[in-house]
Amino acid sequence: MNTKNLLILCFLAFFLLLSTIVYASEKEITLEDYIKLVLKSNPEIEAAKTDIQFMEGYLDEAEGAVYPRFTFLGLTGPTPEIKGDAHNSDINWNKWGPFFHGQIDMQLPLYTFGRIPHGREAAINGMNYANAKVNEVKGEIILRYKLIYYGHLLAYSVYKNIVLFAEEKLKTALEKAEEEYDAGSGKVSKADLGRLKVGLAELLKRKTEAEKYLDLTKTTLARFIGYKNPDDFKIALKEIEPENVEIKPLDYYVKRAFKNNPQWNQLNYGIKSRRSLVKLEESSKYPILFLAGRVSGSYSPVVQDQKTYFANDPFNDLSGAIAIGLLWQFNFSISGRVKRADAEYKKLLKIKKFAQDGIYLLIKKTYLEIIEAKKNIEIYHNGYRAALSWFAFSFLAFESGTGGAKDAVEGLVAMLLNHYNYYENIFKFNIALAQMSQLVGEEITNLKY
Repeated sequence: MNTKNLLILCFLAFFLLLSTIVYASEKEITLEDYIKLVLKSNPEIEAAKTDIQFMEGYLDEAEGAVYPRFTFLGLTGPTPEIKGDAHNSDINWNKWGPFFHGQIDMQLPLYTFGRIPHGREAAINGMNYANAKVNEVKGEIILRYKLIYYGHLLAYSVYKNIVLFAEEKLKTALEKAEEEYDAGSGKVSKADLGRLKVGLAELLKRKTEAEKYLDLTKTTLARFIGYKNPDDFKIALKEIEPENVEIKPLDYYVKRAFKNNPQWNQLNYGIKSRRSLVKLEESSKYPILFLAGRVSGSYSPVVQDQKTYFANDPFNDLSGAIAIGLLWQFNFSISGRVKRADAEYKKLLKIKKFAQDGIYLLIKKTYLEIIEAKKNIEIYHNGYRAALSWFAFSFLAFESGTGGAKDAVEGLVAMLLNHYNYYENIFKFNIALAQMSQLVGEEITNLKY
């Protein structure tokens, strides 16, 4: 390859890289993109995950109980020279040497009357509880930022399509009314003029509030995914629209909630864990059957070794043994621990009954809000179209001098209110869907994240 072709290829590669960077920096972030970014780096989720690691420690401890436990003891020190046997011995205090001793003890549980399996079960359910807690935190975060994102889209839609539109029309109507009033045509009264000025002043106040809310929500969205400058954060701005969803019967959401709801799962795992702890405490009343072993050895080069097993020789000795043991501790406080654990278990069972009714009512309430908002979207959309025709006719009549300012303003107000209510119910619809997604523990719309 010649130098010219190489330069061309390098230029093309640089151009493609630059285009990719520019595209990435100018990419408009959708709600799906935003949720992915939030879940990727949210500190609340990372903090909740530490509870999983904490419970994993309990699980490792419970599973480690099935393995043998070893204890090693090592000693060393000086000793004088000793010669002789069990009947006659001679100690030479003028000559010293080292003494070494080592001992390994082993204990292996064979049967614990349920201590180990109940402890393991309690730890496993505790870890499942921690996982469900992480899912709960995720659900709360997703709902929180859906609320902000939808709120921003609502504010943008109202600001762009209602506030600015109304401002333009009211200013036009006010200019026309002032001309008619100054000309003394009698078509515009002082009350009409005042009504237009008051309406415009109120609208400009709402405009300022909308601009503040737009800036605040955009800054909030930007900061929580690492954008220090909100102007660098490009939102996929569009009119707020109802999320794409197939609304299923109420029973469907109830069943999904009692399978996936994180709080419900936490309660169930907590009950299972408490039940295992009760059984664990009860098993403390019974003995532990175990296998025990010991290997012991001592050595000193300045002490004469005894060659018979009947001599007690702590200086030069190697021995070992294995046996089956039974450990039974009679502790009269065990019954108190069992009662406390059983009380906690029964308390959770009662909470479960209350929570079951509460979750059902929340799901039904949210379901009715979804249905209501969906119906209202259609109602206010039709109302907006009718009011738009009314406004267009009355405003045209006012501009042409054949209609009054009062009719034009009333038509404008009716159109704006229906348009706003249309957007507001889309917002309510999407938020109700987001709340239902949190309650059932899974996304019920077509959003993917």
